[in-house]
Amino acid sequence: MYHIKQIAPFLFPGIFALLLPAFITAAFGQRLCPPSVISTCLPTRFCIGDSIKLEAPTAYGRVSTFAGTIYGKSNGPAAIATYRTPEGLTFDQTGNMYIADAGNGLIRKISTAGQVSTFSGSPYNYARMFVRDGNLENASFIYPGCITTDLAGNIFVGSRQSHSIRRISPSGIVSTYAGDAFSAGFRNDTGIAARFNYIQSMATDAAGNLYVADGNHCIRKITPDRQVTTFAGTPGSAGYIDGSASTAKFDNPIGLTFDLTGNLIVCDYKNNRIRKISTSGIVSTLAGSGVNGNNDGIGLSAETGKPLHITRGPDGVLYFDNAAGYIRKITADLRVTTISGDGQGGNTDGFGSAASFAMPLGITFGPDGFLYIADALNQNIRKVSIAGLAATFSGIGYNDRQNGPALQASFFNITQIAPDKFGNIYISDNYANEIRKISVTGQVNSVAGGNGNGFSDGVGGAARFQGPQGIACDNDGNVFVADAGNNTIRKITPDGTVSTFAGQAGIQGYTNGNANEALFNYPTNLVFDPAGNLYVSDGNFVIRKITPGGIVSTFSGTGTPGYSDGPADSSSFTSITSVSFSPDSNIYISDGGMIRRLGPNGRVTTLGNSSYTGNYNNPCINAFSNAGITFDTKGNMYFSDSQGLIRKITREGLQTELAGERGKFDYIDSTGKYAGFLAPGAISADNNNNLIVADPRILRKVNLVDADGFLWSNGEFGPYIYAKDTGYYSVKVIYGSCTSTVGVPVHITHIPYPDRPTISRNNDTLRAGPYADTYAWYFNDTLLTGYYGPFIYDQQPGSYTVAGVSEGMCTSAVSLPYIITGISNKNAPSNLSISPNPNTGLFTIKGLSEQSPITIINSLGQTIFRGRFSAETPVNIQNIPAGIYRLFAEGRQLTLVKTD
Repeated sequence: MYHIKQIAPFLFPGIFALLLPAFITAAFGQRLCPPSVISTCLPTRFCIGDSIKLEAPTAYGRVSTFAGTIYGKSNGPAAIATYRTPEGLTFDQTGNMYIADAGNGLIRKISTAGQVSTFSGSPYNYARMFVRDGNLENASFIYPGCITTDLAGNIFVGSRQSHSIRRISPSGIVSTYAGDAFSAGFRNDTGIAARFNYIQSMATDAAGNLYVADGNHCIRKITPDRQVTTFAGTPGSAGYIDGSASTAKFDNPIGLTFDLTGNLIVCDYKNNRIRKISTSGIVSTLAGSGVNGNNDGIGLSAETGKPLHITRGPDGVLYFDNAAGYIRKITADLRVTTISGDGQGGNTDGFGSAASFAMPLGITFGPDGFLYIADALNQNIRKVSIAGLAATFSGIGYNDRQNGPALQASFFNITQIAPDKFGNIYISDNYANEIRKISVTGQVNSVAGGNGNGFSDGVGGAARFQGPQGIACDNDGNVFVADAGNNTIRKITPDGTVSTFAGQAGIQGYTNGNANEALFNYPTNLVFDPAGNLYVSDGNFVIRKITPGGIVSTFSGTGTPGYSDGPADSSSFTSITSVSFSPDSNIYISDGGMIRRLGPNGRVTTLGNSSYTGNYNNPCINAFSNAGITFDTKGNMYFSDSQGLIRKITREGLQTELAGERGKFDYIDSTGKYAGFLAPGAISADNNNNLIVADPRILRKVNLVDADGFLWSNGEFGPYIYAKDTGYYSVKVIYGSCTSTVGVPVHITHIPYPDRPTISRNNDTLRAGPYADTYAWYFNDTLLTGYYGPFIYDQQPGSYTVAGVSEGMCTSAVSLPYIITGISNKNAPSNLSISPNPNTGLFTIKGLSEQSPITIINSLGQTIFRGRFSAETPVNIQNIPAGIYRLFAEGRQLTLVKTD
C-alpha cells in the first residue's frame, strides 16, 4: 500500500559509500544481533512431574527491499517533495497550505511560493510512538489524519489512532485541545477530560466552535472554552434517521463542511449519503439514495457512493471525494455529478474521466479557485479545476506501472507472487489490472494487461483483467491468473498470449464440468500440485480442482462458510487468503487466521486443533493473523503475519519469529526484530530458499540465517529443552560471530496434585475431603457436570467417586467409590438464600451461621472467591466479570447471578 525511503549506495559519494557497510557492522553489528525469543503461546504452570518443551529460535531473517519504489518525507520545491499517506488539507488566511502527513507523523506546509517544509512534528520512532506537546519542532503526532484552521489562526489536528485533537497556536505551541491520546471512548466534558473514538474530520464556524465527526457515529461540538457536547446523532448507535439532532442517526460520518448559510454538511459514509444539519438542529438528507454507486442524479435519486470528505466553493457548490476515487459536486439544485476520476485507481492527470486517483482522503477549496486533493495512496497532492482538469500539484507520486530495474520500478498493489522454475517472479498487480514479471537479472516488465480494467483476451497489453488476484506457474512456462472480478481463470503463454482457461467472463456462479462451461464466484488463490492439477479457492467457500484436461470439480468444502474439519464433502472454509503446496503432498491454507491442511483426498484438518501429532501441529499455530503461506525445499513452513511478522515453523512444530516486530508497521530494512513490515501479505520462497514478501506496494526479500548454537540458562544446549523444575528459563542463540541478547525469561511454576479425596455421608449429603480448589464428581463412572464443590445432594442409588483439582489443572487420583443402596429422608428444605440475587457484586446470605466458610466457583470449576460469612459485612465480588456462579456453604450450594 505504501513505500519506504531507501538509502542506496549511490547517494553517498566516494569512499564514504564504500566504508558505510563496514561502519554499520562495526558500530551496530552486535546491537543488530536479533534478541532471543522462547516460543510464545506457552502455558507456564504445570503439574508436578510434568514437563514442557521450550523452543529457541533456529534462524532469523535479514530484510531488504527487493523491488519497488518508495516514499519519503523530503522537503523542497512542491514538485519534488515526498509524502507518506497525506490525508487532511487546509489553508490559512494568507494562502499557505497545511497537510496532515499521516504516515510520517508530521504536519507539512506548502508556502505560497511553492516550497514544502516540515511545519511541526518529529519523525516516528516506531519502537515507541507517543504524543508529545511543546514547540513545533519537539511536538509529536500519531497518524495525524484531519486538519483545519479557525479565524484566529489556530490549526487543529485530529487523529483516528490517538482519539484526540491537538491545537497549534499562532505562536507555534502544540497542546492537547480535547480528548486523551490513548483513551478511546465517549464522554462530554471539558478539554482533555472528554473522550472521542476515531476522530474522522473537523470543521470550524465563524464563532470559533469546532465540530468533530466522531467514530461514535455522532457529531461533537467544542466551544472556544473547550466544552465538548454532542451536536447531532445518537452516540454509539449507528443507523439512518433524519429529524431532530438529538434523535437522528448516522453510520460512520466522516467529512464535514459548512454551507453559505451556516448549515453543517456531513458525509455519511456507510449510509452512502450527504446529510445536512440545519442551524435550527434538524437533520435531513441532501443527496444519495443509500446505494453504493456513482450514478449522477438529483437529490435522493443520485448515488454518492461512500463519500469521504467534503468542501465548499465560494459560490456554495459542494465538492466531495469518495472511496471509489471520484471527485464529485452538488450544486444548489442538489444535482450530483462527477467532475474527475475514473473510479479505477491510478495516478493519471487529465480531464474528467481521463484522470485517476488512488484513495483521495482529503479535499479543500483553495484561495486560487482550485480544489486540492490529498491523494493518499499516490503519496501526492493533486489539483483539480472546477471544470474537472486534474494535475499533480506536489509530490513525486508513484507511477503504478513503472518498469525497469527492480529498485526503480513501481507497483500499485501486489496481491500475489509466484516464482517459475527458472527463477523469474510473476506479480499480480491488482489495482493496475496487470501481470508483471521480475526476471532473474532484476528487470521488471509488463507481461499482460495494465491498460484499464475489463475483460478481453489478446496479447500483452491488449488483454484486460479486472482485479487479478492469485497467480501460479506451471512447468511449461505458462502463467495462470485468478481474474477475480471477471470470475475466470486466465492463462498467459510464454509469448504473452492471454486466453480464458476456465469460467465464463462476467457470469458469477458455481458450476462444475468442462472448464469453458464451469462457473466461479470471485476466485482468489491458485496453486499447482506436481501432477499439474490446478487448485482454486473460490468465493463459494470451496476449493475447486481443474485437471490438466480442463475438468472442473469441487475438491473440498460444502459451499457453506464455517471452520468444520473432516472429509471433503463435510468440511467448510470461511476466509481463505493463501494456499500453498507442501513437499509433504498436502495443500496448506490460511483461512480466517488459522492454518489448515488439505490432504490429497480433500480432508481438512486445522493445525493446532486436532489430536494428530504429525508435521506442523503446534497448538500455538492459530494465534496469528496469517496472511500468506509458503514452503522451502526442506519442508519448513513460512507465513506472513498481517501484524508485521514473518514466522517459520519446522515440520516438528518449532516456531521462530524470523523478522519484524508485532505492531511496528513500518518499512525498515534490517535484521530480525529490528526489521519492519507495513502489511506483509503474499509470500514465496525463491530457488535459493530466501523469502519474497509482498508488502504491499513493494517486494521485500528475507535472507535466512540459520543458528549455529544455543545456550540455555540451565546449562543445556540445543534448539529445545524440557523444563521439569520450577524456575526461570532463557536462552541465547549463536549466529556465526554474533550472539543474541538474552530472551525475556519464562517463569515455569509446577503445581502439586491434591491428596486423594475420601467421601463421607451425612443424611442426604456426600462430602469430599481433604480440601481441594475444586472437585470432579462421578456417578457410576460418568462425570457429573455442574458439581464442582465438596458436596453432593439428592443422590440416587449407585456408585459415587470424586477427584480433587488444583487450580483447574492438576487432578488427584479418584477416591474409592461410595456405594448408595437406598435414599434416606431428606432434611427439611434449607432457608439459605442470597440477597439481592441477581446482584452487582455486593450481597449478604440468609440462613448461614456467622463465620461459616464460603466458596464461589465459576462455570469452569475454578475457585474465584473463598472467605467467611459475616452478618455485618456484605460479601464483595465486584471485581469479577458478570456471569453465573455457584456458592457453597455448610454443605449447601446456591446459584449466584452477577450483573455488571
